[in-house]
Amino acid sequence: MVSVEMVYGSELGYFNTSDIVKPAKYTIMGYYIMTFGDDKRKVVLVLKDEKKRFVLNKTNAFKIASKYGQDANAWTGKEIVIEPATITFNGKEIKMLSVI
Repeated sequence: MVSVEMVYGSELGYFNTSDIVKPAKYTIMGYYIMTFGDDKRKVVLVLKDEKKRFVLNKTNAFKIASKYGQDANAWTGKEIVIEPATITFNGKEIKMLSVI
């Protein structure tokens, strides 16, 4: 059995749904672009006072861009709030982290 937690778990250095249980405010200190196994490039945020990184899905990236602009360099020093959320995808409830 392959556990989803093992593949995407927080021990890998990235936030996951078990790390944030209520809305929390973070300051963006920087970012980098990372290519994941599916050859998809994603923005990874470096957050102040956090060892873990926050990998942005497309929706979260566009939420931040709509608030602070398309240039990710301009996001440094800006605050975001990350909250746990649940969506329905293909008839199944999926836990996720959402930027609000």
